[in-house]
Amino acid sequence: LTPEQRADVRGRVAQRLGQAPSLLVLDNCEHLVAAVAELVAFLVSATADLRVLTTSRAPLAIAAERVYPLGELGPADAAALYRERALAARPDAQLPEAVVASIVARLDGLPLAIELAAAKVRVMAAEEVDRRLEDRFALLRGGDRSAPDRHRTLLAVIDWSWNLLDDAQRRALRRLALFNDGFTLEAAAAMLDDDAVDAAQGLVDQSLLSVREAAGGVRYRMLETVREFGRLRLVEAGEDTEARAAHRAWAIAYARRHRAGLLGRDQFAAIDALAAEEVNLADELRDALADGDRDALVELLAALGTFWTIRGEHTRLVALMAAVADAVAGWRPPPELEDTTRAALAMTLTNAMLTLDQRSDPIRELLARLGPGDGDPRLVGIVSMLLGYDPADPAALAPRLERLAASPDRHVALPARQWLAHLRENVGDPVGAVEAAEGALALVADDGPWTPAVLRTRLADLTMHLGDTAAAGAHARAALPVMERLGAADDVVQLRTLLVLCAIAEGRLDDAAAELERVYAIDDGRAMIGAPAFRRFGAAELALARGDAAAGLRLYRECAADLAALRLPGIESTGVEPWTVFGESTALVAHAHHAASAADEAHARRLLAACRERALRMLDAADPHLDYPVAGLGLFALGAWGLLREAAPAERAIELLVLADRFAYSRMFPTMAWERVAPYAEARAPGRIAELRARLGDRRAPELLDAARELVAGLPG
Repeated sequence: LTPEQRADVRGRVAQRLGQAPSLLVLDNCEHLVAAVAELVAFLVSATADLRVLTTSRAPLAIAAERVYPLGELGPADAAALYRERALAARPDAQLPEAVVASIVARLDGLPLAIELAAAKVRVMAAEEVDRRLEDRFALLRGGDRSAPDRHRTLLAVIDWSWNLLDDAQRRALRRLALFNDGFTLEAAAAMLDDDAVDAAQGLVDQSLLSVREAAGGVRYRMLETVREFGRLRLVEAGEDTEARAAHRAWAIAYARRHRAGLLGRDQFAAIDALAAEEVNLADELRDALADGDRDALVELLAALGTFWTIRGEHTRLVALMAAVADAVAGWRPPPELEDTTRAALAMTLTNAMLTLDQRSDPIRELLARLGPGDGDPRLVGIVSMLLGYDPADPAALAPRLERLAASPDRHVALPARQWLAHLRENVGDPVGAVEAAEGALALVADDGPWTPAVLRTRLADLTMHLGDTAAAGAHARAALPVMERLGAADDVVQLRTLLVLCAIAEGRLDDAAAELERVYAIDDGRAMIGAPAFRRFGAAELALARGDAAAGLRLYRECAADLAALRLPGIESTGVEPWTVFGESTALVAHAHHAASAADEAHARRLLAACRERALRMLDAADPHLDYPVAGLGLFALGAWGLLREAAPAERAIELLVLADRFAYSRMFPTMAWERVAPYAEARAPGRIAELRARLGDRRAPELLDAARELVAGLPG
């Protein structure tokens, strides 16, 4: 329009609207934003009580404007829309709930994308639609013939907005699409040569970026669909290699900057910073593994490995074990990366020791070649402790740890005592384990809040293992605030469940119920391994304590089944994993005490058969890594069932119980309390417990393996 024509339009619209309150609707005006903005600015200043509703991908940017961003559909509404449109396309279509949820999540809840995907059900199954979304722009074509051209394909929808951008904004979109989990202005500046603020503002104005307030400040996010579009354009522009190099440089610099604070007084700030970028850094770590970029690998792994260890996410490192081992095999890091490499390998190897992973040899070999070094004293101490373990000679670990634990250098003695606590517990010496853990706690100085908290967590478990609920509760309450602040969700669930068990054991059932509610409220969306089972164990024990045997036994069976099905990524199942034995043993003891119906008895007999079979496999003198307290759980379960259900001769059942006691089985759960079975033993065979204990003298668990195996083998099948 000419200036004269625009003036005429303004005059006639103002005359029609008059002075009365009015509403003017201008729909899909993004292609005429400037003209519409000029018109609306004039009208709202010249006309009283006028309201103008415009729909556009970009705001008008005038003083009177209030912007209301329309977000994507929520999961329930998105799924409902998909089902409605898919059934309209083919009424007999099968639409599994999980598949529909996956489709709408991958489409960011965008209504048009959902409608285009639903239309494809006319010619393919929903599962096929989900699979083909790997190339969504090729899949999502066609649709409603009556729709505007720009709504006929998903590519056209995004392309429409792309064409409204200037060159700087297009470049920003291409490069910022490499951030899978959003970014800050600081991160954007690392990717763009020009002003990141102007670029981000332009993309926000065109609805290609959303702005969220996060714990660390403002964060920008790009929908997955937009990211894929940006990456296509990045490759087309020939900028892919350069942009990915810039992204990796940003990730390395960020990880390096915040790793230093992870084990010191600034631990909370470092954890928060890494948590904010964890997904982006983890993606870059996987890319570095795939690319064979070992320098980048150790930089990122040193930070993320420590971060995941602090937050109790050990399976993240276990899952990476084999790939990291392959990557570093035969490698010699440059001198400037030696300490970073030590840190990366130390965190990975620590988790390998927890799982007895046999794939870690190249990691151990490289760490041995590098040695402890003379840098950060905390790292020197951790590496010294790790190098004390030789897989070819596991029996030598205990004396080596004893020597290191006596070192005058606290940085060496502290991790040695920490691991000595694990070792002593595993060989059936919980009292010695408590002594080692308390000795480590006494050495804590400026190691950051996590080190004393993780030692307190360990002591809570060990003292509960010994049946000392007062000490266990005190340690748990001391550790909880730190673990909660660090975001260690698995540890928090286990600590709070321990408080539930303490309250039950002490008869404070209302307190236990209140604490259990807190346990079930913990859900930060992170993958938690032991937490779901621990929650149900707490609920099972509370139900039994309140007299609801049916509910308690059902929950125990569910826990046992879940733990038996649990697999760690990349670790081959043996069938005698500690968690499996733990779940089945505690469930069997619960049934020994409470089973009343024929159905409960049938469940118990299946548990009995499984416990007996696993006990026979575990009680192997040739296994240098045998966990004696776990084996003791199996012995206690078999003895309790035989005694309480008169399913075995009393003397044989009591002998199993006494051996379980020598194996230092865990008394963490009230169901497993020694005091609950001892009276039955005395009633059926008075004085037998004392007689057996006197006969065993000072013999400990490793000396009693053959006797235990013979007893289990002699039980009725």
